[in-house]
Amino acid sequence: MSRRNETIWWCCVCLLLSMLTGMTVYRFSASPDEPPSTDAKVQEAQAKAARISFEAAQTNESRLIREANRLLAVSQADEAELRRILDGYADGTFQEEAEFPTPIHIIRRYAEIDPEAALSYVLGHEHWAQYASTVFLEWAQSDVESAIAALDRLGPLNRMSAEQLILQAHKHAPLDSYIALQNRLRSSNNDAAFPAWAIERIRVDPHNGWSDVARADADYPERHYAWIYASEWSETDAVAALDAFNELAESAPDTYEASFTELLESVSMNKPRRALLWLEGQPPDASSQAMAPLLLRNLALRDPLDALNRAAFLPGSMRAESEQAILDQWRHFEPEQAAEWLMNYGDPASLQDVLPLLALSQPDSARARRLANLITNNETRNEILEQVGG
Repeated sequence: MSRRNETIWWCCVCLLLSMLTGMTVYRFSASPDEPPSTDAKVQEAQAKAARISFEAAQTNESRLIREANRLLAVSQADEAELRRILDGYADGTFQEEAEFPTPIHIIRRYAEIDPEAALSYVLGHEHWAQYASTVFLEWAQSDVESAIAALDRLGPLNRMSAEQLILQAHKHAPLDSYIALQNRLRSSNNDAAFPAWAIERIRVDPHNGWSDVARADADYPERHYAWIYASEWSETDAVAALDAFNELAESAPDTYEASFTELLESVSMNKPRRALLWLEGQPPDASSQAMAPLLLRNLALRDPLDALNRAAFLPGSMRAESEQAILDQWRHFEPEQAAEWLMNYGDPASLQDVLPLLALSQPDSARARRLANLITNNETRNEILEQVGG
């Protein structure tokens, strides 16, 4: 459905709803005896219809009808009508609701028509002055230079918020353009808008976007945002995201060291097998092996037996650490099965750290005592036996 047809459809729906609910509806028709309507008359009629729809929506019991009519009213309204609606909110004629359109959406609509007039209105109205920054999201998209020039009309808090909205409006820009714009703004050290830019760059173009994000992270190391955005990329291509981030080990070692663990854990929470497969393809150094227990613990949330089977291929102490991590996870949702695995297939001597927790998790006191008796430390064993009734 085209945008024009969609608008016509909404108008028809709202007018039909108006008739069904007893609202007054104005119909506009031209008979052969009537002269053609001028543009001014058509605009006046549309504004009048919008005004009726908005006011009637305040009392309709149906939330959906209220939203439909209010949205229709705002989309049809001219500047004078938008000011009248905002004045109505300010003096209590209209009640603010947690529905669309809120007053902020109406201010944004006003800014689409004439951002300078919208800014003058909100700054001149005590009730709306705190929302002055809202104008700048729309303004920056149509004329960023005028928007920047108007920043001097704002107070400190509104200005900072407006600058972030200007940056948000340019989240599609290449890195150099974005940084140049950021450097022109007074609060450029505030990185609040940077995440929106980085996420959008990776969403639209993961590979090239990632290059920009990684370069920004290297140029501005205090951010260390890279792993967050690599994680965003991993939603669609986990292997490519991990490979790309792994390249930072040489080009940006500080970023890599600070963030790689978080990225790999983030990937493993959603795609544990994919993360493990990637890790298995890396050189078997100490740092990669150290991640295995964490990834297997996350896999245990979905398939603890698969996680335990994978742990069996790890070397000595790493295997024991992984098995304990898996059993500790498993005991939270299937404590009996976790206990049976340990007693039938595990090595109690290497699983001493998890045994007390697993014993205390058992709903069956006899099984809890069997587990407690596998604890080699006398003091810990007696303490657990006392708690489980042994």
